[in-house]
Amino acid sequence: MAAHWAERFGLTLLLIAVSAFGFLSIDGRLADAAPEPVALASALDAYIPFVPEFVFAYLLYYVWLLLPAAFLRTRAAFYRGFAAFVVMQVCAAVTFLAFPSRMLRPTVTAQDLASDLVRAVYTVDQGWNLFPSLHVAHSVLIALLAWAYSRRVFPLVALGTALISASTLLIKQHY
Repeated sequence: MAAHWAERFGLTLLLIAVSAFGFLSIDGRLADAAPEPVALASALDAYIPFVPEFVFAYLLYYVWLLLPAAFLRTRAAFYRGFAAFVVMQVCAAVTFLAFPSRMLRPTVTAQDLASDLVRAVYTVDQGWNLFPSLHVAHSVLIALLAWAYSRRVFPLVALGTALISASTLLIKQHY
């Protein structure tokens, strides 16, 4: 059992590292190339407020990515979830490159922890790789995996997924 836990955790960390490297590489490539971004803003976006405190939910995503390693207990379930993440990453990378989009974000001037964290997120993520939102896609996939394989954790996972999804709009990371 311990060996399987180590395998799941190690593969999850590897997937996160490869995904992050790929995401940041594409983000940097698009920022350097300065392609004409696909316009994704809608009239509804003007009504969505900027709420810097939702950065905490946005950052919860990085913990969320580790959850499947904890609740996908069988090797078969874990590898099905792992494969779904890989397919999602590849599809997202192709979409990022084929349809570059960019988020025009607000200038954050407040001096508090939430605002400082939003500025840090904006510094790391240059605003490209906007569609699809992997924060939302991965979180929804984790919720679906919880529903299929661990119903007792599903309510907590669903709540966290909802908060992470809302955060992408409320800290102006996505339209």
